[in-house]
Amino acid sequence: MNCPHSHPISFATLTCCLTLGFSISTPAYDQVFIFGDSLSDIGNLPAITGQPFPGYPFYFPNRFANNLIWSDYLSSQLGLNPSIGFSLNASTGVIPSDGLNFAVGGATTKGNIAGLPSFTGLQSELGLFSALKSNGNNTNTVDSNALYMVWIGANDYLGYYFTPQALPTLPIASDVVDNIGTSLVNLAQGGAQTILVGNLPNLGDIPFATLQGVSTVNGLNNFTSQHNTLLAQKVADLSQLYPTTQFILWDIHALFEDFFNNPIRYGLINTSSGCSLTDLGIGVVVPSIFPNTPVTCVGLGTPEQHLFWDSQHPSTQAHRFIARSAAQALGIPEPSNLSGIAVLGLGLLSGEVRRKIKGKA
Repeated sequence: MNCPHSHPISFATLTCCLTLGFSISTPAYDQVFIFGDSLSDIGNLPAITGQPFPGYPFYFPNRFANNLIWSDYLSSQLGLNPSIGFSLNASTGVIPSDGLNFAVGGATTKGNIAGLPSFTGLQSELGLFSALKSNGNNTNTVDSNALYMVWIGANDYLGYYFTPQALPTLPIASDVVDNIGTSLVNLAQGGAQTILVGNLPNLGDIPFATLQGVSTVNGLNNFTSQHNTLLAQKVADLSQLYPTTQFILWDIHALFEDFFNNPIRYGLINTSSGCSLTDLGIGVVVPSIFPNTPVTCVGLGTPEQHLFWDSQHPSTQAHRFIARSAAQALGIPEPSNLSGIAVLGLGLLSGEVRRKIKGKA
């Protein structure tokens, strides 16, 4: 399989490091476009609402974490800096040369978010992308050498337990996956050649679920299992239907299982509770220049030793390895400055992840 990212990299290049902690490598893609929810949002929710949430002092600005997130780290490794998609006017906006991040905190694959009645999650994200392409200031085509990443679905299930006023109906995994499939078809039919598709970690293992009790844990883990099985089949089916598009199933579930089973590999000691007490950050304050000023977590360990920052969002430490697993799924070389133990841990996962890759012969 000949992938667009398979470029020779010199020893000198590999020994250089980006300021965000990754080795410099030959850019694999011309642009990057990201679709998802709070796990990938870099400021779209504030752009839509006009409200600075999440924000200082409880979260790193425009991130649902205590510092940068996986999309920041991976984009930087690719030599790209995508802009906030919802900061652009659909009728006049010009797509930046590095691409756009459309992920919105709280987004589902279809339904409305509480407080955002006109926003329909993934559909709105794809809708804005389509509108921007066709507004006359852009080429109305999908960049075939761009990377498209879709990681969404958790809120379709969490919302039933977390915000029942917004999502009062029991979710159906097949509907959620079909919604994702529709977005993948739209991208493939538009000419996208490389699409990274993330599955879900066990949602019953996040602190929010464990605090709710066994019923919530079992319910969310059951949804996760159904979702991931159906998503794998969807990606396999679409790979057959669209052979010129490389659909890559990104096995985030396997990574999180390794976080829980082998935390020391990743420098973690607390995988059961967030550093912050709640999603509002009660009990801990993020300094204005993080992480140069120490932060005391509510539970055991420092922020860098926590898998979760709050009751459902990973810490920036976890996000570094989430980005690394995405890079591995894409076949991008290992960063030179991850610890040897952590690289070994990710290496053990890479065989499983790469077996999921579906591409051109």
